[in-house]
Amino acid sequence: MPDAEVTTPREAYFVVVSGSMNPAIHSPQWYRVIGAIDETELQSSLRIPTNSTTSFSSQVQFGTPPLIVTCQPEQWWIQSGDVASWPRMLEVASLVFAKLKETPLASFGLVMQRHIETDASDTKSVLAASLTELNLGLPKGKSTGSTITLSVVEQDYEATASLQPSYLSERSVFVLYQRQYEVPKAPSGYVDLGDLVKARFDQFRLGSQTVCTDIVAAVNTRAAKKAKSNG
Repeated sequence: MPDAEVTTPREAYFVVVSGSMNPAIHSPQWYRVIGAIDETELQSSLRIPTNSTTSFSSQVQFGTPPLIVTCQPEQWWIQSGDVASWPRMLEVASLVFAKLKETPLASFGLVMQRHIETDASDTKSVLAASLTELNLGLPKGKSTGSTITLSVVEQDYEATASLQPSYLSERSVFVLYQRQYEVPKAPSGYVDLGDLVKARFDQFRLGSQTVCTDIVAAVNTRAAKKAKSNG
């Protein structure tokens, strides 16, 4: 999945669509023509020198905070560092692929990445101790880093959650949560991606909130027990 660092250091949110993309179509001028961005956003995109199209990398990226659009031959995504941008991102994705009806689509995903403060003074040690207690034969000692990732298949999507110490602070954890859905085949060949994404967003948002809440609660509980035992 895309890297959150290109938006903000604290959090990032994505709508990701996979399929046979044509990056050349995805210019800020075209997005302005179809009404996906306004004139101010267009001019801001054109003024920023890092927003460019290169034939060598076969990638288009443009936009200004809080929204960035990126397109590669096999994937398109829109991202933001502001959770309040979710409705706008859903609308842009819906509009773009309603216009590109002939684009073969394979899957779409909703992604959340956050660096979250906890009560633990050293999240690396907390996560390492949790893994050690599973008795899987993992190495012991002073932890320099640890990552926990789990992917599961639900009824109509695959969910992935990942947890690791944050590089921003020893007290923070980095949490990734995503759901990926296959785009169903339709007799007409056209599927309304906007309807699919919007219909699944509320459950994704609830799932991501639950994961963050439960992870922080578990880390805080372990940190409190450790502090009590050391006291």
